[in-house]
Amino acid sequence: MVVSTSWYPDTDDVRCQQMGEVATLTREAGHYMALVDGSKNPDVAAFLKACGTLVFAQREPGMASSRREAFAHAKEILLELPHIHQGRRIVFWTEEKPYIVEKIPAIIEPLLCGSAEACIAKRSQSSFRTWPWFQAESEQGANAAYNEATGRNSDPMHGPVAVLIEFADVLINCYPERYGVLPFAAGYIQHFALMEMMASGCIVADSEPLDVIYPPLQKMKEETALLDAMLEKRRQQKEELSESYRIAARTLGINSTT
Repeated sequence: MVVSTSWYPDTDDVRCQQMGEVATLTREAGHYMALVDGSKNPDVAAFLKACGTLVFAQREPGMASSRREAFAHAKEILLELPHIHQGRRIVFWTEEKPYIVEKIPAIIEPLLCGSAEACIAKRSQSSFRTWPWFQAESEQGANAAYNEATGRNSDPMHGPVAVLIEFADVLINCYPERYGVLPFAAGYIQHFALMEMMASGCIVADSEPLDVIYPPLQKMKEETALLDAMLEKRRQQKEELSESYRIAARTLGINSTT
């Protein structure tokens, strides 16, 4: 089951349109999708529902809360489904990335074959050239901090992850601030939930490098009208996540020698 969240101001928002595309492509691919909506505009939920996703109203404020709620809904729905994909119930988190839907089979393969309990979707190096320059720079910097702290070669900043339903409670009960993660970074609970899984002995795989292209219209807006806001967001994201990865790895007992 694909899960995500929304908070868009209106249905004309580029990211809202992209989420609608994710929902449509997910439905056409034969997957279920559930989304927690925190928008104050009821048209957003109606639009996304029409695109084919289940929509649940967000109950508690904040990015972390919305993601925990999304994972909780996914668990509840998946456990009730009579038919499951190749004997596995899988929660697949993504942001509004339409290109990722066709990559789902490759990302969940380690879970289907029983070689891992979770998988991080990894971009190819050439894919970074399609990202906004400042975002490629900040995300590669944060990835480097993550990999130094964990001894991995992962791409958590890409976003999408797949987790077996048996470990959904790790996502649902992930509160990274409890072990010192900085407030801004704590919203990215899928990053830290998978670190918690690593610390408990679970196998977290990386997908094969995926050739993907950043959504062109979103890129254009972020490099023009939204540039100042995006530069600040990516700066804060890189700084707080980098430090929080180090804090989490140290506190959870993960280090570069394991």
